[in-house]
Amino acid sequence: MEAVKVRTEPTTWQVNRLVLQAGALAGGWGHAFVGTEHLLLAMTGGADSAARLLRRAGASAEALSD
Repeated sequence: MEAVKVRTEPTTWQVNRLVLQAGALAGGWGHAFVGTEHLLLAMTGGADSAARLLRRAGASAEALSD
């Protein structure tokens, strides 16, 4: 399945990347829209402070995919 088409407004490249990753996850699951679950899961894969904080709290990609 192909990724959901996402319209992004001018923002930082980090936000654009996050939204595109979330769109790919949504499309991979057959969802037509990007939801908070897709954004949260996409956030766990990053290397920034938010991703590290989520992983420290136990919100890894593996834990959230269950």
